Amino acid sequence: DDFHATLAQDSTNKIFTLKYTHTGETLTYYNFDGSYGDPQKGLLKERTDRYDNEKITYGYTYTAGVGGRLTTATTSQGWRISYHYVGSGVNAGRIDYIDVEKQIDQQTYHVLKRVRYTYYESGQGYSTDVGSDGDLIMVKVLERSTKDIDDRIGNSSDSDFEIERITMYRYHHDAIDDKLDHQLKMVLSPESVRQAMTDPPGKTTAQLLALDDDGTVSGSKTLEDYANVTYTYYDSDFDTTDVDESEGGVGDDDEDLQDKYGTAILDETYFVKSQTIRKDYGGDLGTRDIGAPLGGAAGPMFPAESIGDTTASGRGVRLDSPVCPADGALARVLTNDFQGALSPARAEWLTMIAEPLYRLADTGDRAEGTAGILDGTREAGFVGESGGASETRGAD
Repeated sequence: DDFHATLAQDSTNKIFTLKYTHTGETLTYYNFDGSYGDPQKGLLKERTDRYDNEKITYGYTYTAGVGGRLTTATTSQGWRISYHYVGSGVNAGRIDYIDVEKQIDQQTYHVLKRVRYTYYESGQGYSTDVGSDGDLIMVKVLERSTKDIDDRIGNSSDSDFEIERITMYRYHHDAIDDKLDHQLKMVLSPESVRQAMTDPPGKTTAQLLALDDDGTVSGSKTLEDYANVTYTYYDSDFDTTDVDESEGGVGDDDEDLQDKYGTAILDETYFVKSQTIRKDYGGDLGTRDIGAPLGGAAGPMFPAESIGDTTASGRGVRLDSPVCPADGALARVLTNDFQGALSPARAEWLTMIAEPLYRLADTGDRAEGTAGILDGTREAGFVGESGGASETRGAD
């Protein structure tokens, strides 16, 4: 009675329908008719709204012993999500990549966005510091730009996408008698991966994946210097009956957490001990304290041109990337009083993104909009992640 939906079987069409009373949404499933193979029986076939206007149809491949594997989700508006799987090797059956496709002129589907997954596999040239077989070590997000849509919409190889964002993950391998294998060790954000690839002398993703954690990327900077998030784990049981402030306690020294919270004894070995977060790029690349003068922020953090007076006493803007649209990340800081000339490409891009940022900023009267920002009469506030020094959070 508490489940507000009705289930009915249509034996003629060999389906079950589950209709939600309040929303009117209907889920249609294959029934268990003998004409269906075992992997197909009971799988979701389609989803429709109460007016039958919006419909999502699901496609599968059927493998004995594996079951139905989702391959497509197609909407009635001409969108399709397609799933592709690794066909062989130790990672067989894992998702290889996912495509977001749009049907053009009610005919051909074209790929607008792709997410590709890379897993650790022995013998592929990866450092053992990266992980062990089966670990997800890299996610690459590929998107179209206006140039792609105009010139290369019919092509769908990875190199045909103008915008690329890469996140890398590293895991423990052969640590503490193999007990920490597959436990996440560090994460490199898209910004950090890009920085590691572009810092002299430059590295490819394959070269970064071949490096040990302490392998040199650029100058004195090692790969782990670029990590945004790192984790440590307990290698032995932690006595939670006698916790001092220096050990992460928040009360008096000799605090008995088990008595305080009434919990049973837990062996913390192999559990996460701490998570360290570095804002922006890690290591020698520096972390920013948002709100500090821009004058001292030259160097790798700001490889792009500066516009206007960026001394400590002046206010200007620095754009984090020489190629703003491809970077996809707006300059972390926007201030007013532009005293230098914007290149046409930068002006167009800044006009595109300034208005939504301006609307989010708490800067008083917003009616002046983009024009006020560009001519220096208004100030656009900061929108985005905060800066500052690294912080470490300890586990209980």
